[in-house]
Amino acid sequence: MIVGFGYEEEDKGYYAGLVASAVFAGRAVGSYFWGWLSDRYGRRPIMMITVFGNGFFSLVFGFTYNLQMAIISRFLTGLANGTVGTAKTVLYEICDNTNQALGMSIISVAWGAGIVLGPTAGGLLASPVKRYPQSFSADGVFGKFPYLLPSMIIFIVCILVDILDFFLLPETLNSQKNTNEKSINGEEEALTVNTIDLSKPGNRHKSEEDYLQSRIAMSVEDLHCESEAATYLFQREAQTGHHGILRKELQHVLSHDHRRQSLSLCHIPVDGLTNSEHFVADVAQISQSSHELNISRTESSHNRIGSILFTGDGEDSCDGERQLEESKKEKSFGCCSVIKNTNLVTLFRMGDVRQAVMVYSVFSFGVIGFEEIFTVWASTEQRFDGLNYAPDKIGAVIGISSIPLLVFNLFLFPFLARTFGLKKTFAGCTLVLMLAITVMPMLHLLQNQDTVLMVMVILILLPQKLITACCFSASSLFVNNSAPPNRAGAVNGIAMTMTAFARSLAPAVGGSIFAWSVGYGAEKLGPPFDVNLSFFFFGFVLWTMTIYSFFISDKLNVQKK
Repeated sequence: MIVGFGYEEEDKGYYAGLVASAVFAGRAVGSYFWGWLSDRYGRRPIMMITVFGNGFFSLVFGFTYNLQMAIISRFLTGLANGTVGTAKTVLYEICDNTNQALGMSIISVAWGAGIVLGPTAGGLLASPVKRYPQSFSADGVFGKFPYLLPSMIIFIVCILVDILDFFLLPETLNSQKNTNEKSINGEEEALTVNTIDLSKPGNRHKSEEDYLQSRIAMSVEDLHCESEAATYLFQREAQTGHHGILRKELQHVLSHDHRRQSLSLCHIPVDGLTNSEHFVADVAQISQSSHELNISRTESSHNRIGSILFTGDGEDSCDGERQLEESKKEKSFGCCSVIKNTNLVTLFRMGDVRQAVMVYSVFSFGVIGFEEIFTVWASTEQRFDGLNYAPDKIGAVIGISSIPLLVFNLFLFPFLARTFGLKKTFAGCTLVLMLAITVMPMLHLLQNQDTVLMVMVILILLPQKLITACCFSASSLFVNNSAPPNRAGAVNGIAMTMTAFARSLAPAVGGSIFAWSVGYGAEKLGPPFDVNLSFFFFGFVLWTMTIYSFFISDKLNVQKK
């Protein structure tokens, strides 16, 4: 396509890299957005929207007639593509530690099927006027747009997938939310039951009885809430000047026998429990350490206790809430505080998330860079140490070498993960992959032996494709295992965003290195600055990932459910 736009053979690697990078640049912009939407509105609708968007903009790509339009259409394709991250989130929600490796292998099999069918179909259907002149007229639409036919096939396939998803794909987010909400509601039951107006004796008595029935013993979290209530009470009395009345309310709520017992277990004297002055002072001393241990519960406890203590007086309730908000504002530091508390920054502050995203992104940079350079190198003329393969031959080679993914990866990766664990599996597979990548460009020495050359290319691509699938499966599970279930969609969105940045750089960087190496490097410097240079570069990237994988957390081997 690049040559058809009028660019020279020596420069096509650079411009082809720009087009390939555009789709990943689009993913970098859209991936976190799709992950956030899937956490909010569900996996099923996002899956259907992104599949349709991917097919539609692939169809638009078929109508390109210059480099600029090709880059824009591929960018929009990447922007609409949130399918992979959403699919991995669904996998996380339906699998556990016993079968997550098998589940990810199934995704790899689907990926392998795409690798077999995609390049094969693209190579056979591109430029149909030249390939099948008896069926396609040069004056027709396919003569003007030689890459429209494979793009139309992509669009039709995506429509069929959306139809299947509509009838067969279940929603997995709701079941996960229901599980989380049950646990949260159980923890907060004691707090919500006391929102009844305590100023009315009947309601107060009913509230106490319901509370005693719902909670048999006081937990450490209850103690934390009560100590925060004491601190809040002092602040309230100091601000309003009302002494004694509010203190009696707190004393009444905290005067149950089961709470006396719990306080004694925490080494808090209960002899003076009826004395509100001493009791509140005792629990106030505990509140500071409790606050430091659990900041998030402190903020929620303020709001809840405010509703418990001041529902008897609407004006007091409003004043208390307003003063709490003012107190929070005084503790904030403008925009920096807002940014620091965003979901995105919060996730990046988690060490496991950072490590998993880094492994996934850098590994993707190395693999995608190699795969893009391989197609450019395979189509390059032999005078530049390329293979001079036509598009259909490149598609056939890639398709044949990817067939084992349809079978072996269902057994290979689960076996490796079960035997060695995710970390060791990733490290070993990355090392093998590095060796395969660095050996590949040396096959240009077999240019005069076409059959032997093709066999050797397939023999190197066979383990390369299989090992790549294992590495992607392991790194994807690292991402899934780095965060709790309620953050799975967002974390996968972050991973896809960072990976998209890396993948958008890889073709551009690799294409630039390749274009420089077949020109200036080969003529002026010679090996290893010739056609081997770009392959060596991406091999080095994978070698760094092999070393780094030994230092990541062991907690990434299992889920956080």
